[in-house]
Amino acid sequence: FDGLAENEYGWWKVSGGAVDFSYSGMAENEYGWWYVSNGTVDFSFSGLALNQYGWWYLDGGTVDFGYSGLVQNEYGWWKVTNGTVDFNYTGLTFDEKVGWWYVSGGCIDFGYSGVVQNEYGWWKVTGGTVDFTYNGLASNENGEWVIRDGQVDFGYNGLAEYNGGLFKIAGGLLDNEYTGTYYNDGTYYCVDKGTVKSSAPEGTQEAELLAINKFV
Repeated sequence: FDGLAENEYGWWKVSGGAVDFSYSGMAENEYGWWYVSNGTVDFSFSGLALNQYGWWYLDGGTVDFGYSGLVQNEYGWWKVTNGTVDFNYTGLTFDEKVGWWYVSGGCIDFGYSGVVQNEYGWWKVTGGTVDFTYNGLASNENGEWVIRDGQVDFGYNGLAEYNGGLFKIAGGLLDNEYTGTYYNDGTYYCVDKGTVKSSAPEGTQEAELLAINKFV
């Protein structure tokens, strides 16, 4: 006999007819998959464990096939979907205990910083987590975006300051195709590929030249 068997002291991992007190890991019976510690089912175990089918999340000693969220073990934080670690998952995921995190290959990537999309919008990620305090510009493969409280503001049109520079924004995105004069709130701006190069208050000679695109 090889499997799990019960007596008055608990459930035990049996191999070749004898309790295997050296065994720690997962074992199956007709009731499901269980975590065994030193030969006996550990009903207090909650965490990740490995069997021949992959890594699984167990709660109360048994696999919780209904669980989806983030779980930590000695190797990192992992994205669990329906009880198993999803090594194919890349993107943002939410766990009510730890918040929003960027996951790559099933594991939280604490070294990642950028702009990432989910079903709620585009978000600024710093050190692997959504930075809801961030205001400014941030980039991804699509360009430079205006971020307000951690989220891309697609409704923003105008000028935005970042790292001492001033930039023309259209639809939340740095308008790097724009070169020319831009007027905003009493000031004319000389813009080159979305970056403000100079400015002049309305009513000055410089502003008059800018108004008719007479600038170098």
